[in-house]
Amino acid sequence: MEKIYNEQEIIEMTIQLFKQTSMYEEQYEQYVRRPFRTDFYDDLSPYVKVGKQGYTLQMYERGVQMLNKLTQDVEDVMYWIIEDTIHITAHLNLLRKYEVDNKNTHLKYTKEIMKELTTAMNKTFYEIGGIYQEWHTANRRATLENPLK
Repeated sequence: MEKIYNEQEIIEMTIQLFKQTSMYEEQYEQYVRRPFRTDFYDDLSPYVKVGKQGYTLQMYERGVQMLNKLTQDVEDVMYWIIEDTIHITAHLNLLRKYEVDNKNTHLKYTKEIMKELTTAMNKTFYEIGGIYQEWHTANRRATLENPLK
């Protein structure tokens, strides 16, 4: 059995991946830490519990658990977290660029905006490279979030 990393080790390794990108800003590190919170579960966000048998990937929607899946591969966990972090960061950068807050003013999710989001994510995964870029291209997040696979 492979080494089971603790929460802090996973956070540090994932932040190191994120630091390899032009998208990295220290303020966004909170999104790398968020999957280990237990006080509140955002809808459809990754959550991870570390245990003796491995890592349990969890996801909630409206307070109902939608995913509870065990993996022993820390790379799965890191990819899941970095993919979500990059998505959030790319989205926040678009909100900043178009000077909207999605509370009082709203971003219109046109084809062009969605293309900008996709392009930013692809560029960021290109900067990380390796298996993470391959998994992003192959949409591994969908596989990780499928309870049957």
